Formats: sequence, C-alpha cells, structure tokens
Amino acid sequence: MKKPLIVFLLLILSLIFIFSCSTSAKFVRVTSELADIQILPDKTSIIIGEAFKNDIFEFIGEDNEWIKINIFSGEYRYIHQSFVQVLEYGISAPFSDDLCPLLMQRLVDAEDKSLAEANDKYPITNGENVEKNIEYERILLDRYKLKIFHEFDLQPIIYKIAVTRCIEGSQSKAGQKPTYIPRETKSSQEKLEKPIAVEEKSLIEKNNIVQIIKNNAKERWGNNIRMFNYEVGQQTTAYNWYILDDSYPNILKGAKNKWGNNYVMVNYEYEEQVSAYEWLQKNKNINPGAFKIASNKWGSNFVMVKYEYEEMCK
Repeated sequence: MKKPLIVFLLLILSLIFIFSCSTSAKFVRVTSELADIQILPDKTSIIIGEAFKNDIFEFIGEDNEWIKINIFSGEYRYIHQSFVQVLEYGISAPFSDDLCPLLMQRLVDAEDKSLAEANDKYPITNGENVEKNIEYERILLDRYKLKIFHEFDLQPIIYKIAVTRCIEGSQSKAGQKPTYIPRETKSSQEKLEKPIAVEEKSLIEKNNIVQIIKNNAKERWGNNIRMFNYEVGQQTTAYNWYILDDSYPNILKGAKNKWGNNYVMVNYEYEEQVSAYEWLQKNKNINPGAFKIASNKWGSNFVMVKYEYEEMCK
C-alpha cells in the first residue's frame, strides 16, 4: 500500500501548478492530426503555423465556418471549424515550475528573433512600414511560440498564466514550495535576539527592492517578456548605482523622495540636479543678488534655480 501512495505523492509534487478554468469559459480543442492556424477567416490567408491534435486554445467567437481563437501575441487567429471542437466545460493542464528558466529564455529569444526579422523585412524609416512591421512581428511571435510550446509539450491555453507564474515565482501562492522551519534551539534563539548584521540587512533590502522592481515591471508590461526583462535590467542597474553613489547625499535623497522606486528616474533626476548644482557653484558670484532670489524661490531644485538665475542674468 505504501508504494502506490508514494508514487501518487511524487506525481502531485511534480505537477507543481495545475491550470484550471471555470465551466463558464469556452475553449477550442483540435480534433484533426494537424490544423492550420491563419490570420484571417480565409484559406488563402497567411498561415501562422500548425496546431496539433488535442491542442487547446481560448475560444473567442465564430466567423461563418471559422473559429476565432486567442494565442500568444494578443491578435485573434482562425481555425476552420472542421478541425476543432468547442468545449464548454473546465479543463486542466499540468505545468511544472522546473520548466521556467529554460522556457522563459526560449520565449525571450523568440521575441528578440521576431523583432529582428520584422525590422529586417519592414524597416521603419521616416514613419513608414510601422503597421507592416508590427503585424509581421506578431505573426512571427505566434509562429515561434507555438513551436516552443509544442517542443515543451505544453498546452497553448496556459501561455499567459505560465509566464505570470514564472515571473512571479514564489510570490504566487499557487506554486509556493513548503518552507522548512528548523526546530528552535537555545543557540538559534540567541541568534534571533541579536541584531542583524549590516551586510545581511543590505542583502534583505536589495532582495526586497528587486522584487518591487519586478512587480512594477510586471504591472507595466504584463506578459511582454522582452520589455519586462529590459525594465528589470534597467531598474536593477540604476538601483546598484543608487546604493553606491554618495557624492551628494542630500540631492540623492531629494531625487529618491520624488521618484520613489523608479531608480532609472532617480538616477536621471540626480544627474540633472548635480550638473545644475555644480554649474551654480562656479557661476553664482557673477550675480549674487539674482542667485539669492532664484535660490529663495526654488530651494534645492537646482535645475530650476539655474534656469531662473540664467533668465535674470540675460
């Protein structure tokens, strides 16, 4: 009896996340061995790729003999109704957190490749080819991501929620792993009562900030992985600069108060204010009266002090 139980528990653990849908939702299941996915409800339109038997997509609606579906790019695509079955009941599809690192990298590569190929085929110059560029990029996104999901043996229907799960990681309760809490001993209690070391505090603070940065990027860019990663990279680099630069602490504090956890803007504000401050220190004695008036008006906003001062000196 123990062996089947162990196997069952291992199976449950391996399927860390189960995607399920309410019975009110509708889905499309492919019933033929292969089915073309096209950009328009027309057999002569561009083919995105081939859906495999039992692939499941989000059902959007019907257009004569065609079924409208939603896949990866957000653009609606079409499959002929003779190749599919519309489902009106809940479904479940397994997804393991272990796939996240490789899956996310492959999806990012697909987005970069789609963008590069769209720019090559329809270069945007002087405002031309914008619509063709965007349309072609989205076609390629759907094509490449469909191939990736087939390679990983994943259902296309779980794309959005799988990406969200991978981005949020342990923050999502649906996929949290159990936390091991060691038995408290006298020595461990003594450690808890001691102040946390400065280095450990810094590490904790940095981890918290990185999570905030990720949350903000996720809220801004949703499932646009390329832009999410770009935003996180830019903000993290700016944060690393923020914790190291102490040349003008008051100016830095002012920039932080203004922009909060947007460290890219904190960096920009700081550099603008420092540049203005250093210029004022070199030139304030040219017209001390004007400098005093501008300083009294704008205080520590050195950019505006400089602007006001220059205007009065004209």
